[in-house]
Amino acid sequence: MTAYVPEDLDAYFAEVGEAIESFAAKHGLLLEKYYHDSPSWSLGFGHPKGGQAKLEVSALSPEATLVSCVWWIAETPCRA
Repeated sequence: MTAYVPEDLDAYFAEVGEAIESFAAKHGLLLEKYYHDSPSWSLGFGHPKGGQAKLEVSALSPEATLVSCVWWIAETPCRA
């Protein structure tokens, strides 16, 4: 099975794009579109309990969109 990639990413996200951009702006999230040409938009932020987190909205099929999340916490503190 191959991953679904719309021919026109901007057209695929047109229906939900404005709502995602508004949500990102309202909550101070970093919006990243099509990272490495992936069919997704990511909303990144510092998690209130530490680490970094990301919500991702991905093209799953012509009729479906997947919303997923991930939360990273470093096992050892980073030193500057």
